[in-house]
Amino acid sequence: MRKSFIPLVLILSLLSCTREIKDHREKKWEDNLSLTIYNHEISEPEKDRMSFYVVYIDKVESGRTTTGLESQEKYFSINLQPNKHLITLEKWVLDKSKGRYVKLNNIEQPKPGFIYIIIQENKQTAVTMKEANNGVAVYTSELVE
Repeated sequence: MRKSFIPLVLILSLLSCTREIKDHREKKWEDNLSLTIYNHEISEPEKDRMSFYVVYIDKVESGRTTTGLESQEKYFSINLQPNKHLITLEKWVLDKSKGRYVKLNNIEQPKPGFIYIIIQENKQTAVTMKEANNGVAVYTSELVE
């Protein structure tokens, strides 16, 4: 009896994990703007720092992304009024010697550190920022109906 109980517990735990992942992905699209940010050039673990981005919308602090390694995708989503909006990103990294996150100075911030987007009625805008090691950021956007 005990042997048949263990596989059942494993199956139930896998189903609950799958549900959590699905819920996270669905939540990403509840808002009409989603940001995904990561560095696509980091190849050495020693250089992969913990980081997050503070997000400013129309020059007002609107929140921050999830936290993760620079090479991992970080997410932010929000519901905005249909209009043209200025999105500015500010990168923060974990300084292990200080034991806290610090804002990178302006020279080290990804360039450009801002974009203009247009939010349309009943559509979702998904923006991805890929950062390179030289500090250049490439933005792409996708309109989802």
